[in-house]
Amino acid sequence: MARKYVATALAVWLIWAAFGGWSANALPDKVVAGGVLGPGGSVSSSMDPVNGNPANFGDAVYYSTTNASYALLVGADSYTPADDVVEARVVRNVGASGAWDWDNVNFAANVVVIVETIRGVNLWANVNYTTSLDATMDASGIQDLGDGELEALPPLTLTPAGSDVAVSWTRLTDANGNVVSYEVYHNTAPAPPWTSIARVTQGPTPSYNHAGLASGRHCYTLGVNYRRDPAGGVYTTTGRSEPVCATVTGPAPWIVSTDPADGALNVPLNQNIVVEFSEPIVLGSLQYTIAPTITLTPTGTDPVTFTHPDFTACQTYTMRITQARDVDGLDLIPSPPPVTPNPWTFTSLCQFPYVVTTVPASGAQQVPAGNSVVVTYSENMVTANVDFSPQPGSKSCNAAPLTVQTCTALFVPGVTYTAWANGTDSDGNAVIVQTAPNPFTFTINVPPAVTLTAPGTGECHSGGSQLLIAWTMSDTETAVGSLRVSLYYTSTATNPIFEDQPGFQNFGWTIPTTLNGNVFLTLEVTDEAGESDSAISANVEIDSTAPSVVLPVSPPSGQTGVATNLNIRITFSEPMDRAATELAFQISPNITPRAYGWGPGNVLTIYHNSTAFAAATVYTISFGPGAVDDCDPGMALDPAFTSTFTTGAGAKRPRPPTNLAAGDATATAIPLSWTAPTLYTDNSAIGNPTALRYIVERSASQTGPWTVLTATSIPETDYQDQSVVAGQAYYYRVTAVDPDYGPSEPTAPIQATAGVAPGPGFDWLVILIPIVVILVVVGLFLLLRKKKPVAVPPAKAPAGAPQAPAEAGEPAPPEEAVAEPTDEAAGGEKFIPCPNCGTMVKPTDAECFVCGAKL
Repeated sequence: MARKYVATALAVWLIWAAFGGWSANALPDKVVAGGVLGPGGSVSSSMDPVNGNPANFGDAVYYSTTNASYALLVGADSYTPADDVVEARVVRNVGASGAWDWDNVNFAANVVVIVETIRGVNLWANVNYTTSLDATMDASGIQDLGDGELEALPPLTLTPAGSDVAVSWTRLTDANGNVVSYEVYHNTAPAPPWTSIARVTQGPTPSYNHAGLASGRHCYTLGVNYRRDPAGGVYTTTGRSEPVCATVTGPAPWIVSTDPADGALNVPLNQNIVVEFSEPIVLGSLQYTIAPTITLTPTGTDPVTFTHPDFTACQTYTMRITQARDVDGLDLIPSPPPVTPNPWTFTSLCQFPYVVTTVPASGAQQVPAGNSVVVTYSENMVTANVDFSPQPGSKSCNAAPLTVQTCTALFVPGVTYTAWANGTDSDGNAVIVQTAPNPFTFTINVPPAVTLTAPGTGECHSGGSQLLIAWTMSDTETAVGSLRVSLYYTSTATNPIFEDQPGFQNFGWTIPTTLNGNVFLTLEVTDEAGESDSAISANVEIDSTAPSVVLPVSPPSGQTGVATNLNIRITFSEPMDRAATELAFQISPNITPRAYGWGPGNVLTIYHNSTAFAAATVYTISFGPGAVDDCDPGMALDPAFTSTFTTGAGAKRPRPPTNLAAGDATATAIPLSWTAPTLYTDNSAIGNPTALRYIVERSASQTGPWTVLTATSIPETDYQDQSVVAGQAYYYRVTAVDPDYGPSEPTAPIQATAGVAPGPGFDWLVILIPIVVILVVVGLFLLLRKKKPVAVPPAKAPAGAPQAPAEAGEPAPPEEAVAEPTDEAAGGEKFIPCPNCGTMVKPTDAECFVCGAKL
């Protein structure tokens, strides 16, 4: 701000010093000064108290608005009129105030100056004006408050309506923004004493409705409230707007009660009709109707009593007051809640029972399926029942005697039912049709249907972000725009997001930053019948906790002598957006190329094995604001992460594995094993050898080229090559890989040869199987052939007995001849030995069946 009033302030300061005899060191050190313009920015010096520049007749009050309990700054001051060149000026030594200890203020203090030109003060005779100036006291102790332009307190506009008066005005421009509200005052005359009735905040169209007034004159004026302190206190101007008055005629009349009341039954035939009004009415202004027509004679002003000939028995009458005016000429208005109906109906005494009302009423639509059917009769019924078509399931009605009968049933949505009530009273009279339809019909409502389409399964969102919730809904009878929607979220408890809103099908929910963990959403849709459907979302993970780097990192911040090939490892407190976090990583001096790898526990490793760090160099690593967790849209690291380390003279790697050896090879596999290294190349111990991984390579030559057999590095210290060719010789070598320092040198190659599969050889089975078959056949044949029994010689005749004579030509058998072997099966035919192999054969055989010799 230009310090255009500093010179004025200094001049006033020196005058005080001269007249007070102060030394330079004793001068006050807190002086404020500012300018006051007349309306429209006028700097005229006219001192005409009626038509002149109101800035020349003003006065000011000073406040410190930074003090919790406001401080009114009093002390020496001046108010200098305009001089046709510069505006009027205000100057005050606020440092001299005893109400505020400026020397102990350890923060910038704000000063507000309220300027008023008030009728009757400093000879001013016109309307009241006001403006404000403000500034923050700086270290120099002399503060330029700038300019303020006086504005007339706004005139009021009054709009009476019945017993109300609407008070409105145009807000002050208040270029310095210190007006916070307006004070509305009321009296029955345009003069004190005024009573404050409302405080209206500064807004584009400020107004106030003064309601419930008695008849007569009502006057209003307005004050302006400026800010005074942080606690909300205000300074109210001494000057007020010009008083304005309006005449109120009082409230219009309305109906308080009727007798008979609306819906009354069995009204005696000679009962008068009585109407009570909120105030007396002019009887000559009263107009009314009744149907069916009957002659009514009104008397009185409040209440009004209508006499008449007897009502017709069993008749329903409808009556209405169409006009009534009070003594002020105000017309009848609808009654306030609780509303007294106008028109209203009642039914005269009837000797036959009838149905007065049904719930639902005849023709009702969208009746909830769970609702009961209620029938009210005109008198107590001895027998009563309600029948339905089509017949609903599980119908049950309470039994007579009764006046009100309630029936429950399983109604089907979308079906129209017809119901009729029947029964008799104590005189045996059956139900007749009178005031309500009987039978009556109603249609059962079809409930709405709703489906949540968003959020989906497995979503994660950041606290404070906006979550899109979307759904589809439909209803047979209710338009989508007329459905009512409520939405809730459940974490440890169920809380409303919104309730009972008109139909729409998506919503952006700003997630509370107090939520952490899983929540689910419940959407409830209600139709015009009051029936609902609901849908529940899958769990949505809410993350309102910013991620952080878990210390220590590798290398630790401040570490020196770091190996030039050490990979950087950083652990995060929660899962991160990997792509965004990698892009946000920064290292200075920069080193490329580099690669990123993520491991369990949210560990990020930055690899740079192909490009080593420079030796004896300080490196700084950090993450930009793009490093966010893996929720949507993601929360940035908090606190921000920065770390430095210094490299040593060179690289550090694990030593190669030892004891590489091949096991017993087969024609299809060669097993390998080795021993993990325990030292780095600088002879320091490998702290965690189990973290090492291994790469196995194979070659047909000791010098390569080498083929990697392990698609990924393996943690085991053994491997089986199952891609060998039988009898083929191979060379193998193994490399250890450290997660921090990269790969070792490979081991010295070893040679191994795959086994050879056995050849075809001589197959003895080819000979043995036919021989066995032949022997089995022969054995079976021999078993089938049995020897003939030996011929029994004829018995000798006893001594001295005559022998039978031999037939002619037949020689007598020799005595004791030995029988030859015979084949019993062949009728006793003899066997002879084969001359070649001795096998017993028949003499009739052409050749031996064993050796084939000719017989």
